Amino acid sequence: MIPSTLLGLLLLVLLLAPGLAYILRYDRVIPAPVHSPFRETLRVIFVSVSCLVVTGLLFAFVRWRLPKRTPDVRGLVQDPAAFVRGHHVQVFWWMLALIGFATLLAVIAADPRVVRLRRRWSRHMVFEWLLGDAPIRETSEWRQAFVERRPPDTDEVFVGIQMADGSYVQGYLDSYNAKLPEDDQRELTLRMAEMRPAKGKKIYYLAPRVILSAKQITRLDVRYLDTSAVAARDKQLQDPGAHASLTGRGEQPTQ
Repeated sequence: MIPSTLLGLLLLVLLLAPGLAYILRYDRVIPAPVHSPFRETLRVIFVSVSCLVVTGLLFAFVRWRLPKRTPDVRGLVQDPAAFVRGHHVQVFWWMLALIGFATLLAVIAADPRVVRLRRRWSRHMVFEWLLGDAPIRETSEWRQAFVERRPPDTDEVFVGIQMADGSYVQGYLDSYNAKLPEDDQRELTLRMAEMRPAKGKKIYYLAPRVILSAKQITRLDVRYLDTSAVAARDKQLQDPGAHASLTGRGEQPTQ
């Protein structure tokens, strides 16, 4: 039911603030497909109700421990209008505090580290038995390869790219576009990139940073480099007699 007064509308917006904060935070850090307005509305409502329920349970515990420093819930339930008129300042500040805490819970729940932790828990034997196996992931395949499946002890991601014209480009991952749906309007950026033409074995150094379009990519080869591999690379770069590969001293490709 839509509120018919300005105060009712304001209360509705405040109660939905946790869900809205969750959506804004989640969509900013986790790539996700575009859902229908109905599903997004249910998502906001579900998150808001969940966070408000958790906040209410915590408030009940605080009320039990500190009854003299918290609002009289029984008086509020028995006669809301009279209680609010007599304790409007207390009710206002407690309402803001509880809604603010619920919104903070929603923002924390949308943190990428918490999202990854939830996904690891969902793969636990007990949760898989209750919820079933879910091989489909609502996330970019690039993000899964570059972030979610990346071992925790790696320092760099080395990417080899087979291009549509037959050439092969390789370098260290700098950034990428993880948007959904996965189409050819995405790009990724490599550092210290090299290219081997389709015909020939000579390797050409491209530039400190190279932007490649997904429209021209046919295959990605991903390697994860640990600390020792990165240290060996840095030592090679500092060696004046090192091979030109990945040093920035290779030949430039002919135009």
